[in-house]
Amino acid sequence: MVLADMPFGKRVGSALDNVTLYPGVLGETERVVAKSGRADGSGGVAVMLSTESRLLEDAQRHSKTVFVERQSVMNVGGLDATVIVMRFY
Repeated sequence: MVLADMPFGKRVGSALDNVTLYPGVLGETERVVAKSGRADGSGGVAVMLSTESRLLEDAQRHSKTVFVERQSVMNVGGLDATVIVMRFY
């Protein structure tokens, strides 16, 4: 399992940096987590927090082994952020 508090691009980093950072992080997470799948074949899990959920969803759409299981929006320091639970097969 991977837990990640991704840079929002507001207080840390930039929105432009996130355009390349997020797909890279998702790709590396896929590489590591998919290999740690459970014996029942259900795959590994990643939980990511971000205000840029669109970037994670775009990267996920380009993968055949990453599926979004759940999303939940919350307020983090005055910013609307999304917790995304992804399963890797």
